[in-house]
Amino acid sequence: MQLVGLVLLLLTLILIMSPVPYHRIAERGKDTKEFCRYVRRAMLVTLLLFALGLGIDVYIVVQKISGTIPGLISGIIAVSIALTFWYVIEFARRQVDGRTQMDKSSTENDEEKVTEVKLADKVDHVLTETRVVLPGAQALLGFQFSSVLVEGFNKLSEISQYLHLLSLMLIALSTILLMTPAAYHRIVERGEDTEHFHRLAGKFVLSAMVTLALGIIINFYVVVDKVTTSVSLALVGSGIMLFLFYGIWFGYTLYCRQRSRQT
Repeated sequence: MQLVGLVLLLLTLILIMSPVPYHRIAERGKDTKEFCRYVRRAMLVTLLLFALGLGIDVYIVVQKISGTIPGLISGIIAVSIALTFWYVIEFARRQVDGRTQMDKSSTENDEEKVTEVKLADKVDHVLTETRVVLPGAQALLGFQFSSVLVEGFNKLSEISQYLHLLSLMLIALSTILLMTPAAYHRIVERGEDTEHFHRLAGKFVLSAMVTLALGIIINFYVVVDKVTTSVSLALVGSGIMLFLFYGIWFGYTLYCRQRSRQT
């Protein structure tokens, strides 16, 4: 159950960060209706996965303290409350306001419009995207450091310990890359917005996401190997998860970019 909760957490992480590479790669930093629709769809799926993961975590904690039945009841209640506040209230309000019909007519009648974004807004967007990814990388980095001090770390095999070290280094590199645009903007550009900085900052953000995903997957392998004691299962699971990370963050976005060029 803990492993399932971890997978749901990673899927949530993939989707909640996916608008960043989509905006950088597919839309090239431009504000389009398609980008707004993508963010909305990603958020809908993200909240569902997070609600399920939250229910599993509640079940594990309550089950350990009070038993299986109270754990199941508590987990179901947690999921129900989350879904009610995140979906039921919102969709009920949409029906009352009649926004569903408005969205349909807008989709059918309006052509895709690209909003010309000022350079200052573009820079603000890329710095905001950096701030979206940075907290996750910093939290993971802190967890990586603290886990070395836990007694259970010494019980891992030597290979797993070195893999954890490699994962730590990759996440540390990702954190450095994410913080570089702010330093570059202050020191080199002296706070001024330039097209050069906008392009460079975008490259730093995407590079950081490459190393961040790789660091997460290496540690995911260590966890699966520890839980299942199966190297083959850990390799397959890590390969699938890596495919999801890079496939959604870069594969799908490159596909959308190519498709937009053809149209």
